[in-house]
Amino acid sequence: DGVLPAGFHSTTNLETEVLIDGEWQRVENPEMDCGIVVHDGGRVRTVPMNRVQAGERVVVGREGVRVHAPRRPEGVGSFEFMNSEVSSEKPKGLLIRHVADRMRAARADGAKVLLVAGPAVIHTGAGPDVAALVEAGWIHALFTGNGFATHDLESNVLGTSLGVGVGDGVPVEGGHANHVRVINEIRRHGSIAAAVEAGYVTGGVMHACVQAGVPFVLGGSVRDDGPLPDTMTDVADAADAMRDHVDGVRVALMMAIFASTGGLTGGEVAVAGGTAAFGQAVLSAVFGEQAIRDLATAARTDLLDRVQRLAEDRHEQLRALLEGLPDAAAIRAMEDALDEVSR
Repeated sequence: DGVLPAGFHSTTNLETEVLIDGEWQRVENPEMDCGIVVHDGGRVRTVPMNRVQAGERVVVGREGVRVHAPRRPEGVGSFEFMNSEVSSEKPKGLLIRHVADRMRAARADGAKVLLVAGPAVIHTGAGPDVAALVEAGWIHALFTGNGFATHDLESNVLGTSLGVGVGDGVPVEGGHANHVRVINEIRRHGSIAAAVEAGYVTGGVMHACVQAGVPFVLGGSVRDDGPLPDTMTDVADAADAMRDHVDGVRVALMMAIFASTGGLTGGEVAVAGGTAAFGQAVLSAVFGEQAIRDLATAARTDLLDRVQRLAEDRHEQLRALLEGLPDAAAIRAMEDALDEVSR
């Protein structure tokens, strides 16, 4: 178990088919860097290396496998086609309109919107706006870590985030321990859902998820305090839990995950964590440890300020766009009407 055969076909995250008995069969749940297992009855699915079992039929080589690459729009160059549509150099208003359009279209078609969020969302005071999106039915699954959930709970139980008042930004005496005290009480209840049911947690993103039945996965890391009883400390188990919720997801809304991407997927922990540790060691050797601490503090402060300004400036615009624009069905009907008139 846990070992793929030599020469196994390594998958991409693109739509993939396998030729079986003269017919092309769709591979379920396309995912990068996995194997392809063919089950009795013709079902074909991706399987991560650590979950493959001895005796399973695994696709080997590239023959009989076809991958459907996305088509490049006419008139668009190779580099432009590969660039992300989300860029710090593009007007934020246009980006938010684009995100809102995609979220509306996904929900209108019965597809899901996934939220991947980092702790900076809570530190900057944007938690209530995210909770409002959950309550309004715009978010169908949440992937995050122990930090986001902890500070969301802290901010709603004690009114602080990392011991700093979320309303006035003033540090509270003894507030450095607030998040740990909240974790302790959640552990006493046994789960976040139990704490919500008992009335200990009465607001916030995690409260909204519990009340709305929105599934969430909290991926753990070595830096976690507590952790919360819902946090999955085995990253392979956390990755499996995420796989259970990605089917049907069309839009992944990723918010301020700079400091927490390492805890969100199984294979990324070693890469992100190892790279960061190595880079910090090199910088410390060159500039000295105190200089690196100062640089990191300044960078973190700048990041939080930018996220806070963006959240304050744009959350009302996003909500207005989501509520005011016609849905995808109406847009298609208008396009059909225009085509008919043009004929």
